[in-house]
Amino acid sequence: MPRFSRRLVLLLLVPIAIIGLAIATTSYIFPKPGVSPTPVVVAADSMGIAEKDGFTLSLDSLTSSGHIEYFQYLPSVTGHRKLSFLNPDIDAIYIYDLDSFHLEKLIRLTDYNFSHRRKIQGYYFINSDSLLVYSYADSRLTMLSLKKGILLTRTIADPLADPFTLVYPYVSGRTPIIMDSARNTVYFTGFSSDEGGTREEDKHRNVVASCNLSTGAVEYLCPYPEFYWGKNWGGAGGFRQSYMTFDPKRNRLVVSFMADHRLYSSDVVHTRFIPFYGGSRYFTDIHSMKYSPNVFDFLPNPSIYRYYLENPSYTLVKFDPYHDLYFRIAELPFTKGDPKGMYDKTGEILRKRKSMILLDTQLRKTGETPLSRGLDLEALFLTEEGVYIRDRSVKSDDQLVFKLITFQKKKSL
Repeated sequence: MPRFSRRLVLLLLVPIAIIGLAIATTSYIFPKPGVSPTPVVVAADSMGIAEKDGFTLSLDSLTSSGHIEYFQYLPSVTGHRKLSFLNPDIDAIYIYDLDSFHLEKLIRLTDYNFSHRRKIQGYYFINSDSLLVYSYADSRLTMLSLKKGILLTRTIADPLADPFTLVYPYVSGRTPIIMDSARNTVYFTGFSSDEGGTREEDKHRNVVASCNLSTGAVEYLCPYPEFYWGKNWGGAGGFRQSYMTFDPKRNRLVVSFMADHRLYSSDVVHTRFIPFYGGSRYFTDIHSMKYSPNVFDFLPNPSIYRYYLENPSYTLVKFDPYHDLYFRIAELPFTKGDPKGMYDKTGEILRKRKSMILLDTQLRKTGETPLSRGLDLEALFLTEEGVYIRDRSVKSDDQLVFKLITFQKKKSL
């Protein structure tokens, strides 16, 4: 080939190579985003909610309302209803009588050799003497008798398992310990705290962990929906969290993903999860981040939180055994008129507006109503009267103020 011809070829190939590299790099950093399935139009509401004042609980002098989490309602057995909650600063569980509003019992878990370093996240009362306690640092579930001490321990997250497919439970008011007494099995939800998986890897990432208390056998169940696979959903600060409830009447687990309009209901043996539409009327598509999962570690936390604020999402799902229905909480996206950044003018972290979606026992949507601002979904419990939710708009260090949400049938026209 003549010399000038080789130079001409090189001159043509260099810009083509640069353009190709630029396209490849752009596709690597800014891939096509994942999108939630299209919402479904459902019939007019047949159910609604009413929001009213609930009650105010004056706290014992050892407790500050700023250090209280994880509430469990204890129905009446001896004629007195009780409310329990955790103070993680001192690893103590408080039990208040809901009729007299007096502190009935203080359980200091350090008296039973629990170490503060284990980071106790939640508990579940099996009966008046026995409870389960979960510690996050070692992913350990402990059965405790108040009279006899520790009865058994079970490790939920296997330290030898593949960390990418491991379900590491995170227990909170929105993601509580779930006990199936009939099977002597406990269920947890977990999440992927990071991103970076390929479609094939994401296909095998589950969000539910079950532990048989009798044998200690642990299973991981319920994978992420396909549109999650290989995309960047913002990790733990974005849309990787999942939520779950249990319906003992129908032996049914129901899972809610933050970016999915659908709910996932288990079969009776809890191995298959079937989708049911349970979406909000207030928004449509939910998109993953525009960045590749491979650059997730380089994204600053404020940008991930703004992504969360500016996109719609779903949070907890609950089965209400007292009213035989389900409800799910939708989170509405921030708009142009909302504050910027992560915090408001007072320094409080910004929170989305929310609505409550109602569903019947066949997981058919029956209604949706906006909730007032200031309600704390981490401090929520179900009773015969309805759903009590802590009102954080009332600032007090020595009182807990609760709103009451009741369910109502709507009159047909």
